[in-house]
Amino acid sequence: MAQGISQRKLVQLLGLRAHSNLVDYELGRRLPPADIVRACEKELGVGGGRLLSLHRRAMRERAHRWSEGRLEP
Repeated sequence: MAQGISQRKLVQLLGLRAHSNLVDYELGRRLPPADIVRACEKELGVGGGRLLSLHRRAMRERAHRWSEGRLEP
């Protein structure tokens, strides 16, 4: 990882139960809940709400695709 934290350590810091959750988030298969995004900002030292802003945009895009029938619920 770019911050020198292993995925295993980040999973522990974020309070996730499984490494697969983090992998799914990284690969875009799932969107993390907002509390996990905020925890990532804290643990990775990302300031200014940048990750939370990206998360909100991704949620809007996903809702738009779903409303157009291009995404399964």
